[in-house]
Parts: sequence; structure tokens; C-alpha cells
Amino acid sequence: MMFHVKHSSPHILLINPWITDFATYNLWIKPLGLLYVASFLRARGFRITLLDCLKLRTKRKMYGDGKFHKTTIEKPDVIAITSGMTYRYPGVIKLVEITKTIF
Repeated sequence: MMFHVKHSSPHILLINPWITDFATYNLWIKPLGLLYVASFLRARGFRITLLDCLKLRTKRKMYGDGKFHKTTIEKPDVIAITSGMTYRYPGVIKLVEITKTIF
């Protein structure tokens, strides 16, 4: 299947939400499916922004305090949110609420 995207192609925001399960830890926990989707869309000319909430870092000072990382992005035409496990739905629901408020 071939997709033709105009010069002003849509901006798509892909989001991997944080996990509300306190027992989870990062053992190669990458949003592989979302990365495949991003690659597929980018290869067809879409502009992609990937927000991985599990990889957000803060600007730290000597004692671990500091400002949160902040990046301004262009308003997206489409927003897609993923979840690695169905029982992680609380983070997805909260992220949907936040995303609706912002966009």
C-alpha cells in the first residue's frame, strides 16, 4: 500500500505513558510497537514527535533537585497513546485527560 503525503504533512504525537504500578522497574522496557509505528509513519512523510514518559529526565543539581525538562512542540493533528500492558490503564486514562486539556 502506498501513501502520498503532501509537503505540509500532518504532525503526529505518539505518547508512551508513565506506569502507575510501583513494582515495575526498567528491565528493557521500551515502547517497541510505538517505535515501529513511528518508523512506518515517518517513512511515509509524516512529522513525528515521540514522547516517552518513562524516559523523562530532570535537569539535576548537586542534590538531585532541579527543573523538569521542558520542550515545546507544534500542535499535532493526531495524538496516539499506547500501553504495554492492559493493567496499566490508570496512567493511560490520566494521560488522555491531560492531553485533552492541553490540546
